[in-house]
Amino acid sequence: FFGQNVLMSIRGLPDSRLGDGSATPSSHSMLSLLDDLNKCRSSGARQACISSLRKCQDSTLPIRKWIRIMSVLSKAGEPQEALHWFHAAQQHGVELNAGMYNTAISACAKCKQWDKMVQLMRDMQSQGVPADTITYNAVISGCGHSGLWQLALQLLEHMQLE
Repeated sequence: FFGQNVLMSIRGLPDSRLGDGSATPSSHSMLSLLDDLNKCRSSGARQACISSLRKCQDSTLPIRKWIRIMSVLSKAGEPQEALHWFHAAQQHGVELNAGMYNTAISACAKCKQWDKMVQLMRDMQSQGVPADTITYNAVISGCGHSGLWQLALQLLEHMQLE
């Protein structure tokens, strides 16, 4: 019921909120869409929010907003969509930082994509972005959950050396 109301309200919004393909929605619009996403109960309403959010993908979007959107998507039960945003940021030429990688790694944990977590950490380091405590904790935990104990121990040793 509530999700349907959200969907109806989204469909009735002016173009400045949803974007018509010619303009990027404002920051306020994005925050409203993120709030709506958290309230959506039906998959149709959720997909409408996600579709509208995708219109916000732009290289001029500040990195903190990319991270916020990815985090909200992941927490709202859409970790795959959060990973989509990570890859979209790469395609838009956004300079990725530890926060972006850590948010993507967290989304991988929610999807139980342990190999992808490790790969993201390797990519992060090959791009010259130093792994931080958050990175190591997430990847070591993921390795533990997937039974990759030797890799978890190697990462722990490597973390202590840094």
